[in-house]
Amino acid sequence: MVADMVHEDTVADIGCDHAFVSIYLRQNRNISRVFAMDVRKGPLEIARRNIALAGESDNIIVRMSNGLEKLEINEASCAVIAGMGGMLIISILENAKKHIQNGISFVLQPQSDIVAVRNYVKEINYCIVEENMLFEEGKYYTAFRIVPDTTKEATEINEINRQFIKSNGYDTEGAKAVFDAYGLNLIRNKNSCLKDYLYDSLETNMKIYSKLNDDSINSQNRKMQLEEEKKIALLALKMCE
Repeated sequence: MVADMVHEDTVADIGCDHAFVSIYLRQNRNISRVFAMDVRKGPLEIARRNIALAGESDNIIVRMSNGLEKLEINEASCAVIAGMGGMLIISILENAKKHIQNGISFVLQPQSDIVAVRNYVKEINYCIVEENMLFEEGKYYTAFRIVPDTTKEATEINEINRQFIKSNGYDTEGAKAVFDAYGLNLIRNKNSCLKDYLYDSLETNMKIYSKLNDDSINSQNRKMQLEEEKKIALLALKMCE
């Protein structure tokens, strides 16, 4: 899912771990050069071995780096940041301003704080142009491709989304809350995995709500939060019909 969102010819795999994504990009996406980068020495040594076993030592450059710190401008046209917490991804992006100003694309796959990542993307004047979701080994995963707002790719998807919002009357605060929580592109494409996630979330929501039986302020506040989450999830489901 992550690799399918890479459309560039040179890629930096940030936090590459054992370089499985890097190898996959080379062998399945015909990427000409990949920079496999990680801040940890141990995983990088394993990455080197895996890359050598795959016969890709000439095409995948292994480099110790904290985020994009050791990536030179224009060495890669896209950076993949996958399999880590959302706040860590935001921190990596915060420290990659020179690459952002140069217009590099990103494929992000946050394990948490997805709403915060989506909001940060807007703050840096980037646009989510692709988004997908899958369920694997008991967990849901979301990934998205982002590019600068000024690109043709962003202009086209923004117009598609504008027409979608206008034609369906979704220019409301409730609809905006849904898009912030679950992703406008996923909603527009009626993503089937998102539907499953929403049903599971509503079921979990109900179980938690039923256990909040005391009258404490904390319980009442939690109930209000769950009621708001339920309202947004139900609206999202309706949009996905």
